[in-house]
Amino acid sequence: MFEPRKEIETLAPAFGRVARFYRSLNMPEVALPGQPVEEAKGYICVLAEDQGFSVLLVVDYQASRQSVFFGHDGNPVPQERLEAAVNEGLEFFEELGFILEECEIGAKGGPPAWLRDLPFFSPARQAVAPAPVQNSVETPGAAEAEPQAGYEGAARRGRKGGKPSPPARKPESPPATFEDEALGLLESAVEGVDISPEPEHVAAARLLAAL
Repeated sequence: MFEPRKEIETLAPAFGRVARFYRSLNMPEVALPGQPVEEAKGYICVLAEDQGFSVLLVVDYQASRQSVFFGHDGNPVPQERLEAAVNEGLEFFEELGFILEECEIGAKGGPPAWLRDLPFFSPARQAVAPAPVQNSVETPGAAEAEPQAGYEGAARRGRKGGKPSPPARKPESPPATFEDEALGLLESAVEGVDISPEPEHVAAARLLAAL
């Protein structure tokens, strides 16, 4: 099985000992404990040791530019167990969604030059964090303040140019309430009724008739 190797930061010192090498053909999104969820490339690197081989796995994140290393718990692996250890690495990456292929490594000329272009073979690699996303937040009232300022500016320009300002609009009267309508009807009814006092002779005649 493979275990995290947090002490490894680069494989540059071991570049000349690369015996076998696998690289991924795709970049799936990978979620490892303590790591961001983002697209990554996968690599299997077999290094020649004095006794056997070291089988290392590399998960290289593309956006954050970080490499996570895993080492086989049997390192250094003897020659007779090397193929089994490599197959374990292939299964490890297949579970994460990677598709790997083996690259040709020249036995006489050593590792090809393109291996040096891989970031984890760089002697000093600095992780670059992605730039924070800035969300534009509109200040409350800003949208209302701009039209008002524009209107005032237009009014000032009109005064400077000698153009008359638009006439002020009179405030509209509030709608009549139910009490106002009832009071108006009562006043109209009272106006049609004669409530003036009767003459004295008319009142005396009514009194005599009642007796």
